Amino acid sequence: MPTTDIDYYKPAIEQELQTNKGDKAFDYVYDMLYNLPTGEDLKKDMLFVFAGENSDGSFNAWKCQVTLVVKNLNTVEEKIYFTVNINKITRGTATVSPSGEPTFTAAS
Repeated sequence: MPTTDIDYYKPAIEQELQTNKGDKAFDYVYDMLYNLPTGEDLKKDMLFVFAGENSDGSFNAWKCQVTLVVKNLNTVEEKIYFTVNINKITRGTATVSPSGEPTFTAAS
């Protein structure tokens, strides 16, 4: 039976991502669109929290270094489209405070 060996993963969020004018993220991404950063300036920290609460109230999570790439601006609908390429992953869990602030704990 033929098999495919996987040597490494290069995760990315392949779906179309956007931020709309009025979103908290819009001004941040708009600044990137306007200033057109390159190289190391495109690398950002991002926390991915997975659905499905663990028995201790935490959620599985990745704390990642990502490359955020702005794709285009739709001026009519006031949306900015972008992609996220994941560079480094630290696995762990996250909890969310009543005020909505996440706290990440790296796995041991």
